[in-house]
Amino acid sequence: MKKYQLALQDAFSDAARKAFSSSIVKAYVQSVNGSKEFGSFAREAQPYLRWFWCEALLEKAARQSGLSYKAASNYAKNCNHLTVTSKNWSLTAHHSSNGPLPRHAVYRAMYVKGRMGDLFDDYDQGSEVLIMGGHVYLMHDGIGANVDAINLTVPSTDMKSVLFTESLDIVSPFDVEEEKVEDELDTKIVLKVEELLRKQK
Repeated sequence: MKKYQLALQDAFSDAARKAFSSSIVKAYVQSVNGSKEFGSFAREAQPYLRWFWCEALLEKAARQSGLSYKAASNYAKNCNHLTVTSKNWSLTAHHSSNGPLPRHAVYRAMYVKGRMGDLFDDYDQGSEVLIMGGHVYLMHDGIGANVDAINLTVPSTDMKSVLFTESLDIVSPFDVEEEKVEDELDTKIVLKVEELLRKQK
């Protein structure tokens, strides 16, 4: 366990972790504020807004922290996901779903098995690589604008258990609300959520 902790600390510094936490908290706040524009569909819109804001703000945090990142299509080719990479670790963010791991999805299984799917660097995942690199989830949980937990979680290759998890400090919502949001980004996210809601009808 200590080896995972040291390897992840080496890959994602305290400053990067604080930036990740700030991004998640701000995404929750932005998703609640933005959902008000959807009137009676606010409840349906909020999870989508949270997802898009998490991805956009984590990209900004990665850029400011000097970490590599890319957005690529998932296995089903129906949406993009952000991957942040550092020192042989690949990180993706996920909202918790009744447990310490994200809900099952084919693209997530692709991340952690074999060669980590097409989104990740070309290296094998042997037992030694698991300690020095692999895939880690940035798990977050909460309701509305309130973030209850943010963790770095390393899943097993079969996606059924947790090899290691570490809690991150949660930045106060009061510390993130003052940061200005780009109007253009806000508009793009609102339009994308409107498109997804129309498909549900």
